[in-house]
Amino acid sequence: MASFIKNNVDTNQINNIKSQRENVLNTHNFEFNPFDNVKKIMIPSIWIFGKNDINVSVDQAVSDLETIKNTNKITIKTYEGLDHSGVFNSELVLNDIINWIRE
Repeated sequence: MASFIKNNVDTNQINNIKSQRENVLNTHNFEFNPFDNVKKIMIPSIWIFGKNDINVSVDQAVSDLETIKNTNKITIKTYEGLDHSGVFNSELVLNDIINWIRE
């Protein structure tokens, strides 16, 4: 089936789709800043980041959280060698969460 699709794809259609995608990306303002909502959280929270995360700018997120850390009761934890999903499979992370809940 993949070969059938590959052989019957209209190159003009592909180029048209690519062009439309680029147009959307270049003309729409996708400036959602989750930090605006995070600043409103006033209950204790723990923020966990794997230093190898490619989905999130860890340095930027930690920097932003540091600015409100004390007033918003935020605990920030980063872990070397872990990525976005790796933090969910780490015994060290789990123990840190358990200890944070107990505090």
